[in-house]
Order: sequence, then structure tokens, then C-alpha cells
Amino acid sequence: MPIILVIDDEPTLRRLLGKVLQTAGYRTLLAETGTEGLHLLTRTPIDALICDLELPDITGVEVCRAVAALPQYANLPIILISGGSVAPHPSECRYTQFMRKPFQPSSLVARLKQLVPDDSG
Repeated sequence: MPIILVIDDEPTLRRLLGKVLQTAGYRTLLAETGTEGLHLLTRTPIDALICDLELPDITGVEVCRAVAALPQYANLPIILISGGSVAPHPSECRYTQFMRKPFQPSSLVARLKQLVPDDSG
């Protein structure tokens, strides 16, 4: 079962995404801060990252840069999400897709399934 790390400081959205992704056939790891998320992905191999751009400690761009520095995650699918920001310029960090909040969880799952198919068949 693919493992998806969700980093978002909004507890309600974080829990909702966790449940929606589990229902869609993914295992989830949930983190409130960028630092917590980076710690989790160094301890547990993940298959994709969903990260808010605006976190309380470091930005989503900084998270992406830190992930890019880890050889095992050179091709990791990264979906950045944000309620107020525009998508970062590709020169700022490597990411796969950008979604503006609010979005339908089903549209996130559809994008994720293109990037990381679940194991259900």
C-alpha cells in the first residue's frame, strides 16, 4: 500500500485528507509542521508528499528543497497546496503539481492516482 505524507497545519483538513486517502487505498502519515514532516519521511519511506505552502515553522518551498536534497526522494511526486499563494516558480523548488484551496478531496485523489497508483488493482 503506497504511503502518502500529508503536511498541513490545519487540523481539520489534515485529518480529512488522511481519511480520504485511506479510503482511496493509501496509507497516510500526517504532520502539522514542515519539521515534523521531514522527520517522518527520514524514518518511513514515502511514495508521495502533499504539502501546504504556508506552515508555521518553515515554508512548503523549504520542505521541497529539503526533500530534493535526499537522493532516495529524487523523483518523489510532490503536490503543493495553498489557500493564498500562487504556485512557486519552478526555479524555487521541484514539485509535481499545485492545487489551490479550497479543493474537492476527490480531485486531489484523482491527481494522486495518476502519480501513485494504489495497490488495489
